[in-house]
Amino acid sequence: MMRDVKLQSILSIALVMSGLLGCGNFQDALPSAVPAQKEGIRVTLLRFPAKLYELRWVRVRISVRLPSEMRRTQIQSVRVRATMLGMSMPAVEAVMRPVAPERYEGDVLFTMRGRWTIHFLLAIRGALYEQSDSIEVHS
Repeated sequence: MMRDVKLQSILSIALVMSGLLGCGNFQDALPSAVPAQKEGIRVTLLRFPAKLYELRWVRVRISVRLPSEMRRTQIQSVRVRATMLGMSMPAVEAVMRPVAPERYEGDVLFTMRGRWTIHFLLAIRGALYEQSDSIEVHS
């Protein structure tokens, strides 16, 4: 009997904490990112499979074109963040590494089939710029 009371107490505390701290995709919420297109920044996929499969690594290569007034600015970091709407799992993230001027690549593992949103996040001059696209992953 005492064991049941302790278990109920622990479960009640866990339920309250999860409600206070938030559940689901709280950690996946994007910081306030400026839409890249609004600032004239263009991210283009250069290498991406026509058909994606779950649990297989995918090498993503992108081109980043900055507007002329930002050309002399150094891009501090480029990341890819993939999320599934309505799923309470953490985002899949990859740091993109520079491979040539205006070109970046990284490896992403899509953990399950379904519709994913891919966010390309660029840190430039202390601001975060984002461009996103939707893709379908197959089993």
